[in-house]
Amino acid sequence: MRESINQKKKLVVELAAELSKAERVALVSLNRLPARQLKSLREDEGLDLRISSKNIVKRALEKADKGLEKLIDYFKGSCALLFPKKDVFKLSIELSKKREPAFAKRGMTVKKDVVLDEGPTQFMPGELMTELTEMGVKVSPKGGKITIMEPSIIVKRGEQVSKQVADLLFKLGVKPVTTGLELVAAYDNGSIFTSKELDIDVEEFMNNLLNAHAGALNLAYNTNMVNKLTIKLLLRRAFSQASNLAREAGFLTKSNVNEVLAMANARAGALVKQIKWEVKG
Repeated sequence: MRESINQKKKLVVELAAELSKAERVALVSLNRLPARQLKSLREDEGLDLRISSKNIVKRALEKADKGLEKLIDYFKGSCALLFPKKDVFKLSIELSKKREPAFAKRGMTVKKDVVLDEGPTQFMPGELMTELTEMGVKVSPKGGKITIMEPSIIVKRGEQVSKQVADLLFKLGVKPVTTGLELVAAYDNGSIFTSKELDIDVEEFMNNLLNAHAGALNLAYNTNMVNKLTIKLLLRRAFSQASNLAREAGFLTKSNVNEVLAMANARAGALVKQIKWEVKG
């Protein structure tokens, strides 16, 4: 018994020493993580994953001090520690890429709408067709198979999956959720970041960034703000406006001489036709 206690104390001291030296520490949830996937993640050389009892981890965080004890507030269920070499936002993106599609289980809260896509299923009309209809899914028997007539949302983002829906999705082979290490909170050089702050949709972020850039560029262009991004656009517009003004005024330059002469020739031709018509009249 005493030997076991001494061993635990040693583990706390060793883990606390590592935590004290670390610039970044991430707290990850192991909840609902399949054993096969956990084994694969533990063998991943790119992830420095430490799994220990909750009490040992908590005591090590308290002993390490320097603000790491704040991570204890985010403990929920089964958790582990990661010692990332890169910043925690890049870690969040990396972990999201390692997540794997999985069947939804009863009680799970989905992070996005669960949609049944339009198209045929492998099932013949029967009880399943009735079940789908009761859920508001438009179906029709075509070619001896149940066919979903249009995309249908059966669980909305933020809602929990019921047993009936979980069973249905399993039958249809639909895997609407993903499993993997879930970043709960992270310490990065004195700052604590929560899962909401770290959960970045890269595609959405890039689209927002591009839209913001386009809006700023448009505003700068329309207000004649000169910078390295607008200078060429503004000069091109100024040149176009000056060229139009010179052409309309009949002012000859090297760049518009042919165009102005062609315009003058066209006007002269029109005037000649008008004079001939008036003489005949």
